[in-house]
Amino acid sequence: MHRVLILILAVTVVALPCLVAAQTESQKRGANGKEEQEVEKFEREWSEAYKQQDKATLERILADDFVFTDPQGKVHNKAQYIDVALHEEILSYTMSDLIVRVHGDTGIVIGTWHAKYMVDGKEQSLILRFTDVVVKQAGRWQVVASHDAQPKE
Repeated sequence: MHRVLILILAVTVVALPCLVAAQTESQKRGANGKEEQEVEKFEREWSEAYKQQDKATLERILADDFVFTDPQGKVHNKAQYIDVALHEEILSYTMSDLIVRVHGDTGIVIGTWHAKYMVDGKEQSLILRFTDVVVKQAGRWQVVASHDAQPKE
Protein backbone atom coordinates (compact mmCIF):
# COMPACT_ATOMS: atom_id res chain seq x y z
CA MET A 1 0.00 0.00 0.00
CA HIS A 2 2.83 2.35 0.87
CA ARG A 3 4.42 1.78 -2.57
CA VAL A 4 1.16 2.59 -4.36
CA LEU A 5 0.86 5.86 -2.44
CA ILE A 6 4.43 6.80 -3.33
CA LEU A 7 3.77 5.93 -6.98
CA ILE A 8 0.62 8.09 -7.05
CA LEU A 9 2.51 10.96 -5.41
CA ALA A 10 5.38 10.62 -7.91
CA VAL A 11 2.99 10.61 -10.88
CA THR A 12 1.21 13.68 -9.48
CA VAL A 13 4.49 15.56 -8.98
CA VAL A 14 5.53 14.79 -12.56
CA ALA A 15 2.11 15.42 -14.16
CA LEU A 16 1.13 18.60 -12.29
CA PRO A 17 3.62 20.93 -14.07
CA CYS A 18 2.47 19.53 -17.43
CA LEU A 19 -1.17 20.21 -16.59
CA VAL A 20 -0.38 23.75 -15.42
CA ALA A 21 1.64 24.41 -18.60
CA ALA A 22 -1.20 23.09 -20.76
CA GLN A 23 -3.72 25.30 -18.98
CA THR A 24 -1.46 28.36 -19.32
CA GLU A 25 -1.03 27.66 -23.06
CA SER A 26 -4.80 27.27 -23.41
CA GLN A 27 -5.33 30.63 -21.68
CA LYS A 28 -2.81 32.26 -24.03
CA ARG A 29 -4.64 30.84 -27.06
CA GLY A 30 -7.89 32.20 -25.64
CA ALA A 31 -6.39 35.68 -25.33
CA ASN A 32 -5.01 35.50 -28.86
CA GLY A 33 -8.38 34.21 -30.04
CA LYS A 34 -10.04 37.32 -28.62
CA GLU A 35 -7.54 39.61 -30.35
CA GLU A 36 -7.90 37.70 -33.60
CA GLN A 37 -11.69 38.08 -33.39
CA GLU A 38 -11.21 41.81 -32.78
CA VAL A 39 -8.98 42.11 -35.86
CA GLU A 40 -11.44 40.11 -37.98
CA LYS A 41 -14.29 42.39 -36.87
CA PHE A 42 -12.11 45.39 -37.74
CA GLU A 43 -11.40 43.89 -41.20
CA ARG A 44 -15.14 43.48 -41.82
CA GLU A 45 -15.78 47.07 -40.69
CA TRP A 46 -13.22 48.25 -43.23
CA SER A 47 -14.84 46.27 -46.08
CA GLU A 48 -18.25 47.64 -45.19
CA ALA A 49 -16.91 51.22 -45.08
CA TYR A 50 -15.42 50.67 -48.54
CA LYS A 51 -18.73 49.32 -49.90
CA GLN A 52 -20.71 52.16 -48.30
CA GLN A 53 -18.20 54.76 -49.52
CA ASP A 54 -17.93 55.94 -45.92
CA LYS A 55 -15.10 58.47 -46.13
CA ALA A 56 -15.07 59.31 -42.40
CA THR A 57 -14.70 55.66 -41.40
CA LEU A 58 -12.03 55.05 -44.03
CA GLU A 59 -10.11 58.12 -42.77
CA ARG A 60 -10.23 56.70 -39.23
CA ILE A 61 -9.41 53.09 -40.17
CA LEU A 62 -6.47 53.79 -42.49
CA ALA A 63 -3.21 54.98 -40.91
CA ASP A 64 -1.82 58.25 -42.26
CA ASP A 65 1.11 56.33 -43.79
CA PHE A 66 -1.16 53.61 -45.26
CA VAL A 67 0.15 51.95 -48.43
CA PHE A 68 -1.98 49.90 -50.83
CA THR A 69 -0.57 47.77 -53.65
CA ASP A 70 -3.17 46.90 -56.29
CA PRO A 71 -3.23 43.72 -58.41
CA GLN A 72 -1.26 45.49 -61.17
CA GLY A 73 1.52 46.40 -58.73
CA LYS A 74 0.68 50.10 -58.53
CA VAL A 75 1.19 51.65 -55.09
CA HIS A 76 -1.42 54.03 -53.65
CA ASN A 77 -1.31 56.23 -50.56
CA LYS A 78 -4.22 56.83 -48.20
CA ALA A 79 -5.73 59.74 -50.13
CA GLN A 80 -5.51 57.90 -53.46
CA TYR A 81 -7.08 54.77 -51.98
CA ILE A 82 -9.99 56.70 -50.48
CA ASP A 83 -10.53 58.55 -53.77
CA VAL A 84 -10.89 55.21 -55.58
CA ALA A 85 -13.23 53.90 -52.88
CA LEU A 86 -15.50 56.92 -53.26
CA HIS A 87 -15.85 56.29 -56.99
CA GLU A 88 -16.43 52.52 -56.99
CA GLU A 89 -19.94 51.15 -56.79
CA ILE A 90 -19.75 47.88 -54.89
CA LEU A 91 -23.09 46.06 -55.09
CA SER A 92 -22.19 43.20 -52.76
CA TYR A 93 -19.20 41.34 -51.40
CA THR A 94 -18.25 38.40 -49.26
CA MET A 95 -15.01 37.48 -47.58
CA SER A 96 -13.83 33.90 -47.21
CA ASP A 97 -10.78 31.81 -46.34
CA LEU A 98 -9.84 34.29 -43.61
CA ILE A 99 -6.64 33.66 -41.70
CA VAL A 100 -6.06 36.11 -38.86
CA ARG A 101 -2.86 36.25 -36.85
CA VAL A 102 -1.99 38.66 -34.07
CA HIS A 103 1.60 39.20 -32.95
CA GLY A 104 1.67 41.77 -30.17
CA ASP A 105 0.26 45.01 -31.56
CA THR A 106 0.39 43.78 -35.16
CA GLY A 107 -2.29 41.81 -36.96
CA ILE A 108 -2.13 40.11 -40.33
CA VAL A 109 -5.25 39.16 -42.25
CA ILE A 110 -5.19 36.98 -45.35
CA GLY A 111 -8.31 36.06 -47.26
CA THR A 112 -10.41 36.12 -50.39
CA TRP A 113 -12.75 38.96 -51.33
CA HIS A 114 -15.58 38.22 -53.78
CA ALA A 115 -17.37 41.30 -55.10
CA LYS A 116 -20.02 42.38 -57.54
CA TYR A 117 -19.67 45.95 -58.74
CA MET A 118 -20.78 48.30 -61.51
CA VAL A 119 -18.51 49.43 -64.35
CA ASP A 120 -19.99 51.62 -67.09
CA GLY A 121 -23.49 50.47 -66.18
CA LYS A 122 -22.60 46.78 -66.32
CA GLU A 123 -22.39 44.41 -63.39
CA GLN A 124 -18.97 42.81 -63.01
CA SER A 125 -17.58 40.17 -60.67
CA LEU A 126 -14.18 40.19 -59.06
CA ILE A 127 -12.23 37.80 -56.87
CA LEU A 128 -9.19 39.10 -55.01
CA ARG A 129 -6.76 37.47 -52.62
CA PHE A 130 -5.60 39.98 -50.05
CA THR A 131 -3.05 40.43 -47.32
CA ASP A 132 -3.61 43.24 -44.83
CA VAL A 133 -1.39 44.45 -42.01
CA VAL A 134 -2.99 46.26 -39.09
CA VAL A 135 -1.33 47.83 -36.07
CA LYS A 136 -2.82 48.76 -32.72
CA GLN A 137 -1.94 52.38 -32.00
CA ALA A 138 -3.30 54.41 -29.11
CA GLY A 139 -5.71 51.58 -28.26
CA ARG A 140 -7.26 51.17 -31.72
CA TRP A 141 -6.50 49.19 -34.84
CA GLN A 142 -5.44 50.91 -38.07
CA VAL A 143 -4.49 49.49 -41.44
CA VAL A 144 -0.90 50.27 -42.41
CA ALA A 145 -0.55 48.12 -45.54
CA SER A 146 -2.71 46.16 -47.93
CA HIS A 147 -2.00 44.10 -51.03
CA ASP A 148 -4.50 42.60 -53.48
CA ALA A 149 -3.82 39.95 -56.09
CA GLN A 150 -6.11 38.38 -58.67
CA PRO A 151 -5.86 34.61 -58.59
CA LYS A 152 -5.30 32.88 -61.90
CA GLU A 153 -8.26 30.81 -62.97
